Amino acid sequence: YGKHVPFGKKAESYLKIGKSFVAIGLYTDAIESLDSASRMGTDTVAEEAMMELGRVYLHQRDTASTERLYKAFLLRFPNTRYADEVNGILLKTAFLEKDYREVAASNDDSSPEMVFLKARSLARLGRHGQAAALFERAAAGFKARNDTGKTAAALIGSADSNYHLGNFKTAAGRYKTAAGMLPDGDEDKSWAQYGAARCYSKLNREKAVSEAVTDLTGNKNGYGRWAAPIFAATPKSF
Repeated sequence: YGKHVPFGKKAESYLKIGKSFVAIGLYTDAIESLDSASRMGTDTVAEEAMMELGRVYLHQRDTASTERLYKAFLLRFPNTRYADEVNGILLKTAFLEKDYREVAASNDDSSPEMVFLKARSLARLGRHGQAAALFERAAAGFKARNDTGKTAAALIGSADSNYHLGNFKTAAGRYKTAAGMLPDGDEDKSWAQYGAARCYSKLNREKAVSEAVTDLTGNKNGYGRWAAPIFAATPKSF
């Protein structure tokens, strides 16, 4: 398509073509076009092209290319208006690379997503007290945006950390609330129902255990992929 682009407008055209490829899921073609735009364009065009290119790399979970591109981007555009987004993406890249200490040390709390990411990193490091508090903050932020799915995910994170801390009553409440937000057949819902059953078992609330298991087995997808082997081996063990 390059030879048909008007002279002097190639970079802008490559940018538009690249974004169109992204929109229809042709990511390999998008990379080629966006890379051309970033190399040929003015600073304004190159800045937008590099941002879009980095998003494509992240979508493909190509963490090495994402990190390399955005570090070069910040050197080229130190005063970019995309600074917050770039720093957030670099943190996501660090998380995908399992560099949980780097993410946990971040001071970025610019969005519920960043708070949630830090909470997940703290949980992976076994720092469940701090993780639970941040999961609660993230849940409040997502709730304020009416994002039910992400609110439920943050509440499940809080429940998991509280379970590790031995706060079974708190964990059970978070699991139950999260399960009520999610549709039948959702694996996060089945995990929350299973988690609630485990908590009630620890609290010796046998009736609540039975009700939680009934809820779990009534889920459209049964136990879900993750839970079926557990229940097959130990049907009433929590």
